[in-house]
This record gives sequence, C-alpha cells and structure tokens, in this order.
Amino acid sequence: SFQIPLPPLPEQKRIAEVLDKADALREKRHLALQKLDTLLQSVFLEVFGDPVKNPKGLPKTKISEISTRITKGESPNWQGFGYEDSGIRFVTK
Repeated sequence: SFQIPLPPLPEQKRIAEVLDKADALREKRHLALQKLDTLLQSVFLEVFGDPVKNPKGLPKTKISEISTRITKGESPNWQGFGYEDSGIRFVTK
C-alpha cells in the first residue's frame, strides 16, 4: 500500500476554500460569456434582422461577386500584397 502525505487539516480546508472560489469564478465567467453571446445575437438581429427572412430587405450577393480574388490560407505579405488602409483585399476566418 502507498502512503500519501497530506497537509494538516487547516491547510486542507484553506486549499478547499481556494478551489471553491476558483470554481465559483469559473462558473461566473461561463455565465457572463453566455450572456454576452445572447447580447451579441440580439444586437446582430436588431441591426441586420433575421438573415433567413431578411425583413429589412438587405441586398444579398456572393462574396465572389464583390471581390477580386478569393484564396485559402494566404497572407498579404507572402503573396506580395501590402496591407491596405481601406477596402477589403483579404477575408480571413
């Protein structure tokens, strides 16, 4: 059998309190992120409307129709392009 050294009981209780506080903070962070996600979805729908129903009548177009080049896995400098102050030359994920 193995013997595992344990800290004194007061130290164990202090460690448990620290871990409980850390878990509570983790849960609060999780809830805050959920609320933020809900807020972002709400703001998106308020600004643009439902993208499927398109109640605001926003024009729809394919990215390929409004861009000059679509590539995958490239960066502007590697391709010999510089970064621009305006317009969208590259769309990345």
